[in-house]
Amino acid sequence: MTDKVHLFVVLLVVFLGVLIMSGRVEVKPETRNHKGFFVQDTDYELVGIERSGWALICIEEAVCHYVDPDNLLESGSGVELD
Repeated sequence: MTDKVHLFVVLLVVFLGVLIMSGRVEVKPETRNHKGFFVQDTDYELVGIERSGWALICIEEAVCHYVDPDNLLESGSGVELD
């Protein structure tokens, strides 16, 4: 499997897993956004996974961050998303 195909399959699996879960997520401690800044440890609304691979999460509509989907947890359970 080429690297591009492998990456596409991984992103597709992550995307489908996100579609199945509820829209509320938490972030792992010390999660950073796409600019390298720490994000607040709180509940977020998962807006979606961008084509670039970043997960878009928001606190209300005013505060949003792009984060690595591997840093998302199911809200309230502390379980990592697959």
